[in-house]
Amino acid sequence: MQSDRENIFALVRNGAGFPQLNKVVVERVQQWFLEAGRAALPNMMAQAGAGPERASEVLVIGVQLVWLNGELGRFEEAKQVGADCAEFAARASAEATSGYAKCVGEIGSVHVDQGDYPRALEHYQRALAKYEAAGAGETPDAATCLMSIGSVHFKQGDFPRALEHYQRAL
Repeated sequence: MQSDRENIFALVRNGAGFPQLNKVVVERVQQWFLEAGRAALPNMMAQAGAGPERASEVLVIGVQLVWLNGELGRFEEAKQVGADCAEFAARASAEATSGYAKCVGEIGSVHVDQGDYPRALEHYQRALAKYEAAGAGETPDAATCLMSIGSVHFKQGDFPRALEHYQRAL
């Protein structure tokens, strides 16, 4: 975009240096990804149909949108995108179970970022239940979920339960 080009030249002229320029570029790319991804996601979901391969691709993008929104402090947007993705995954196919669990787990991470540990546990436990019901309870994704549950218990000072979940993750 022309305005981005002018902003970059202004940063260079004003001596902001490359670290500041890099920060501006990263922020702009993140913003573009969020806007483009959120605008495209409903159409991608509609076009994916019930095909598991296409559904998985859509869910990868959705999970990244949840994560990035959460990282940027856009918690309500993150939770809404996560809920939309989880609903899509539940409709899409049995093969999308992993995508559903990842979406729900990312919503849990957003709740951790907000300090809402009971809601985070609820989402992590739902994700873990999906992995286990699909026979994927011994996968790296399920282990990550167990570690997340353990971390929440640790943050709440419940060290025995934290240890229990950390051990299960191994």
